[in-house]
Amino acid sequence: MEHQLLSTLGIVFTLGMIAQWFAWKFRFPVIVLFTAFGILAGPVFGIIDPKSAFGPMLHPMVELAVAMILFEGGLLLKFHEFEKTAKGMVRLFSLAVLLNWGIGSAVGYYIGGLSLSTAMLIAGILIVTGPTVIIPALREAKLKPSTASYLKWEGIINDPFGAIFAVLIYEFIIFSGAGSGVEFIVISLSKIILVSIVLSFATRFVILWLSKHALVPEFLKVPFVMSWIFILFIASEHLQKGAGLLTITLFGLLLGNSKYSSLRDVKRFGENISVFTVAIIFIMLSASLELSVWLELDWRHFTFIGLMSFVVRPVAILLSTFKSGMRFKERILIGLYGPRGIVAASVAGAVGTGLYEIGYKEGRFVLPIIFSVILLTVIVHSFWLNWLAIKLDLKSHGEDGVLILGASPWSIQLAEKLKQLQVPVLVSDTSWYKLAPARMAGLEVHFGALMDDLEYGEPDTSEINYLIAATEDDYYNSLVCHKLRHTFGTDHVYQIPIHEDEFSQQHSLTRKDYCALDDSTEALYENMMKKYHNGWNFHSTELKEAYTIEQFKSDNPPENTVPFCILRANGRVEVVGKKKGIPAKVGDTLIYYSDLT
Repeated sequence: MEHQLLSTLGIVFTLGMIAQWFAWKFRFPVIVLFTAFGILAGPVFGIIDPKSAFGPMLHPMVELAVAMILFEGGLLLKFHEFEKTAKGMVRLFSLAVLLNWGIGSAVGYYIGGLSLSTAMLIAGILIVTGPTVIIPALREAKLKPSTASYLKWEGIINDPFGAIFAVLIYEFIIFSGAGSGVEFIVISLSKIILVSIVLSFATRFVILWLSKHALVPEFLKVPFVMSWIFILFIASEHLQKGAGLLTITLFGLLLGNSKYSSLRDVKRFGENISVFTVAIIFIMLSASLELSVWLELDWRHFTFIGLMSFVVRPVAILLSTFKSGMRFKERILIGLYGPRGIVAASVAGAVGTGLYEIGYKEGRFVLPIIFSVILLTVIVHSFWLNWLAIKLDLKSHGEDGVLILGASPWSIQLAEKLKQLQVPVLVSDTSWYKLAPARMAGLEVHFGALMDDLEYGEPDTSEINYLIAATEDDYYNSLVCHKLRHTFGTDHVYQIPIHEDEFSQQHSLTRKDYCALDDSTEALYENMMKKYHNGWNFHSTELKEAYTIEQFKSDNPPENTVPFCILRANGRVEVVGKKKGIPAKVGDTLIYYSDLT
């Protein structure tokens, strides 16, 4: 037994790692790979059998993993996003859920040939969308902020409600035989809401109070919060079955919008754990499938699967968001994009098996139908999101914008030149006085501590893809680049050259990303300020067949010119570095600092 358990875990971990790498390398939906690997390792070749290896522990493990994923999702939600689109959001959380469930139940009963109770159960599970699929897709798709907010909030908030629906309907089926089904649902739903609100708010208060009074050491803060996630989930489930996931989601939402000192570390740890747990859950659940059940599905079941994947959700979204303030194009895209994910799979595995065990033969159809919808929506919806966004004009234009940290006279000159070249640019500084020239020049500005404010969703960086740290403090520039490399990407963060001294060598501050070409000292902050006072300014030159980079170098000697960055023909901005020279090609625009007119 012990050997089987360890072997199963080892195979699952290995398959998860391989699937994650292939999905990243070839830009393929990772959940499809998880499911395929699980089916091959489980029912096809019989290499693993999670039900036999874990026994009754399988479902509790899956529940705790899902709780961790929803907590991480709750941390991503910001109240300021909700305030801007509140009316549409409320419709998505309320009327859209009810219509999805109602229409889906009717389709399952009248068209799918399922009993009403089974149709209601499956439709209840499928009101959810998959944040583990949606959030990475949103990063790639670069949708307009309001559209992205709708999809992100709906995916995370509706997940626990889908689990609650499934649990309540499952219990209703059991208790309806005794004639107390409706009464049970009303009482249970009231308890779920009460338990979730009380425990989530109380836990947030305790954690912030302990942090404020320094009663938890820094090295224990992340483990402390993670332990509370499991404690909260277990306590909620003991007080009221079905309350656990809602409690954890609310707790993540409340903590993510607080000023908890270790919030960044908690988020980073939560992201890593979520990547790990999603792989484990999907592989183990798909390895537990019985392929023979799929052979029992008839054309009515497959028609139901198709309608739930492509018809029911668009109809429910369009009807529920009528006169909600949402644009019609947004309603179309949100309706057509709704991949299901981890919560649907985990809940289906539990309630489907439970129904079958108490004598409902249709219970064996729940998991294959849910997995069919998951696979179909993940594959098709993921591939058409970008195409839909382009056709409906919902992509965020200018996603290759530049964030300049430090409002010095020369960096404002750079911002003005970028704006002149139609590149979105944002200037950030902690000094309102230094930002005055940028405001007068009509530039977008951010006043405040950038790293702290980004934790709370400000400024809006949906159109920003590059960072240039250009303050007078070398070490602050290095710190910001280090901290934000995960946000923008390692190859999208740049800093002006640092001084080579004993301190920088001691703390491993190396010249990794330079804005200077031939002499790294040319773009030191004080040198740039000296050039500014000597009348230098930023200029741009488009390279052509008739005017190459070699001719530019000939016309602009190094003592009079500091090449700064390149605007590629596709909109990408690339800062010039000493190690890589000027990798400019015909069609690119070179931006340089010079005293030549």
